[in-house]
Amino acid sequence: MEPGLEIAGRYRLERSLGRGGFGEVWAAADMLRDRQVAIKFLYPQISATNPVAVAKFRQEAKIAARLDHPGITRVDDFGLHEGQWFLVMEFLHGRTLAAELADHPQGLPVPRVVALGEQLADALVAAHEMGVVHRDLKPVNLMVIDGDRLKVCDFGIARMADASVAVTFTGQVGTPLYMAPEQWLGEPTDHRTDLYAMGGILFHLLTGHPPFTADGARELMGRHLNADPPRARTERPEIPVALDALIVELLAKDPRQRPARTADVRDRLRDIQQSRTSPPPASESTSAAPDDATRRLSPPPEPQSTSPAGSAAPGPTRPSVPESRSPAFDGAARPPSPPPAPGVRDTNGTRRPGGPRRVARRALLGGAVLSLAAAAAVPLSRLTARTGSDGRAGGTGSAGTDDGDSPLRFTLKGHEKWVESVAFSPDGATLATASWDGTARLWNAKNGKPVATLEGHRGEVISVAFSPDGATLATGSGDGTARLWNAKNGELIITLKGHQKAIGSVVFSPDGATLATASWDNTVRLWNARSSELITALKGHKEVVQSVAFSPDGALLATASSDDTARLWRVRSGELITALKGHRSTVASVVFSPDGATLATASRDGTARLWRAKDGELITVLKGHQDQVTSVAFSPDGAALATAGWDGTARLWRVKDGEFIAILANHPEVWSVAFSPDGALLATANNKGIARLWNARNGELITTLEGHHGGIGSVAFSPDGALLATASRDGTAKLWRVGD
Repeated sequence: MEPGLEIAGRYRLERSLGRGGFGEVWAAADMLRDRQVAIKFLYPQISATNPVAVAKFRQEAKIAARLDHPGITRVDDFGLHEGQWFLVMEFLHGRTLAAELADHPQGLPVPRVVALGEQLADALVAAHEMGVVHRDLKPVNLMVIDGDRLKVCDFGIARMADASVAVTFTGQVGTPLYMAPEQWLGEPTDHRTDLYAMGGILFHLLTGHPPFTADGARELMGRHLNADPPRARTERPEIPVALDALIVELLAKDPRQRPARTADVRDRLRDIQQSRTSPPPASESTSAAPDDATRRLSPPPEPQSTSPAGSAAPGPTRPSVPESRSPAFDGAARPPSPPPAPGVRDTNGTRRPGGPRRVARRALLGGAVLSLAAAAAVPLSRLTARTGSDGRAGGTGSAGTDDGDSPLRFTLKGHEKWVESVAFSPDGATLATASWDGTARLWNAKNGKPVATLEGHRGEVISVAFSPDGATLATGSGDGTARLWNAKNGELIITLKGHQKAIGSVVFSPDGATLATASWDNTVRLWNARSSELITALKGHKEVVQSVAFSPDGALLATASSDDTARLWRVRSGELITALKGHRSTVASVVFSPDGATLATASRDGTARLWRAKDGELITVLKGHQDQVTSVAFSPDGAALATAGWDGTARLWRVKDGEFIAILANHPEVWSVAFSPDGALLATANNKGIARLWNARNGELITTLEGHHGGIGSVAFSPDGALLATASRDGTAKLWRVGD
């Protein structure tokens, strides 16, 4: 391309306006209409060799041609010139909001933000009514012309609401700073995805910075999935309460908690704009956004008529939702490790947001237990926890101190971000914690004092595991490495490199000879735990490997993946035995029965399945959960199976015939379950920072353990059953006294 070149006999190129990874934009003269235009070109080599990019480019033209609104950049023409695709748009003389923000690092005047927001919403109303979702709103795509008129630009990754496939350059569509949780998770998008981005933009315009920032993409994802929306008004008290409340609603993790109609957002901004010209009503000082609990109890809003057919249907009948919302770091909720990877689908196989942010809207039975099998109860004297009339146990113990008769023995403080997982050493003397602050820590389980901080990973530490002899600790990290450490003093032994993405699970074989690492690069690697040499890489999964487990004899390895399958492998040869197919969504967890005869899988399709371990033959499908099942555990005798669901329940099942035993109604999403070593107790943990102990034989609630201020993603009993460890998004782990 060069100045003076004529395109399609009508457009004469004048100057280059910019280049990107897939194309370039030129200013040009439309000689037929005697006006200036902008022409976007797809590079010749991409036009010739990348059909996906061409499809995306053509889709942009198709979409833009349907939009006719003064607030949306007009597209005039589209075609092919000497093998190179081009798109002709109106030429805009103005400045982007990104440039305006650069001049106002503390934020723009509130009236200007409200006025611009109202124009943005009005333009989106037009797009959404045509069934078009932008999906990449950001300040650089919003241009102000004539000083105060807003134009929405670049519908390059928009999609039609009725499109069955979203064609994008990458698997993840959008700009990270403003991407909605459903985009981070690769789930279906609709008009509410644009509303989330709009909330982030309004926050940015008011404060001078986006609502969520982080040092890296994975941490940023965690904040979008889990962190509570910040309040712009805390930084600028002059911001109207109604505007602050609207932004919080727009930034809701669950799309159904965002405003149902874009027109409603526009109208609310108009009301705010008008109210700025007159004294605020007397009640404004006390008005506030509806609190989270209120919104969760309210019926979900009706979607616009232009919502995609594949988008989440409202109403309590839908198993609804990852991440999230997420996370970290701010004591907000987040799912069991590893964090939900792209590719989660709902119970019907339709992709949708899968993070822990999901709010269970199904009416639960107020904590009651629906028991279908009578059995001997665990004596309450088995617990040292003191409980009140409501079954709750309190306490505020801290590291290194014993809180007397309280069930809370110690609070282990020191991590700077959420604690992802916990593990006891085989002798129960040491507890290991893994955190998104990039460290693991060793603690004395008897006095709660720190033993060592294991530093060196360059990403969050997602998983920890002790070797069977307790001499070595393995850690798996978001930096794509696993590390082996001396479990007594915390000294680094070796770093295991080879994975291309995060390692979400590390597990030692029962004899301690082999270490398995499961990665987001879709592979599992087996290492000689003594020499640290790579034995083999197990390839075959098409998406993230979520979980891995050795059979009790160490001969078999089971893997679970976001590709909706589990797989069985021979450890000695690395040979694939079979792929376990049937789940309709991510298989989040896999575990062998104590005798090794049965394999259990938990899936985000809302079911668990039992398989014959020797050949992968399906035994039974355990149905009943109304939402994702993300954790599964066998009782020590192998007679019962526990499942944790985001429908707010844990469930007990009889393994021999797959019969349902009891529902343990826990209210919020249940993230983790674990049996005590003697099988008498079942621990559950949820996204509200509450753990509960249940009689594992009849499902009766024994006690509630409260004290965390963020979701609990991991629970573990000490080998003697006397202590329960909980790992929370509030950045702490806690040790609870649960046995004699």
